[in-house]
Amino acid sequence: MKRVIRFRGKRTDSGAWVYGDLTHDADGAWINWQRTECFRDRQSSPPYYMEVPDYARVSPHTVGQFTGVHDTEGREVYEGDRVRFLSGGAGGIGTVHTGRVEWRDSEGCYVFVDDLPTLSGGESVRRLISCRRGLFVTGDVFGNE
Repeated sequence: MKRVIRFRGKRTDSGAWVYGDLTHDADGAWINWQRTECFRDRQSSPPYYMEVPDYARVSPHTVGQFTGVHDTEGREVYEGDRVRFLSGGAGGIGTVHTGRVEWRDSEGCYVFVDDLPTLSGGESVRRLISCRRGLFVTGDVFGNE
């Protein structure tokens, strides 16, 4: 099984999301990707297509990595996404949890951080891989719902 390593970030020029490889330099963070472009040698020749590199500067605080998990609709789940999932119960009955996805070094994996604190007031954190039942991306922590 091949592991997909992909990042996303918001362009600094337009605020649009871009997806690809992450690069850092003295000027900040960049996302690089390949796009297909149509070329013609002459007006009468048939077109041919090539993959050409493209890149965009992104806001570093918006950069998130693909977690390797897809939601129930097949969308990729990224670090910084807001999600909901269903826990417990049988036959589709259970508790709906909402929260955010982030990486935790202490867990060594991506985790779901519940919006509701525990009874003692602490964070409720679960490994993302255990939250896949009914998992649905609702937006991101940058205000996009």
